Amino acid sequence: DAFFVERGHYPHPGNEEDQQEVLRLSQQFNTEIESDDGEPLNVKHVEELDEKLLRTLSDNARGELCPMMAVIGSITAQEAMKAISGKFMPVKQWFMFDATECLPDTP
Repeated sequence: DAFFVERGHYPHPGNEEDQQEVLRLSQQFNTEIESDDGEPLNVKHVEELDEKLLRTLSDNARGELCPMMAVIGSITAQEAMKAISGKFMPVKQWFMFDATECLPDTP
């Protein structure tokens, strides 16, 4: 985590300076970098960054949402038990849990 490496802590909720730093690091990460011979070292990931989402991430980086942790932990435990016991087939897919609507609008 570049922010943590540079500052030694995660962004503070509601701190405009920390939000701007998260945005700057995101833009820096998203730009295309070329080697000396002109070959791209990385690819630009998105055309436009979602500033509202990045500010929400910055405001909630220090928080813990216990209900979400409980759901993800229980699913992980269930899949681990399936794998260990060999009784049922574990899920072999990606698991995406999008719950940005659970986050508060203001810190």
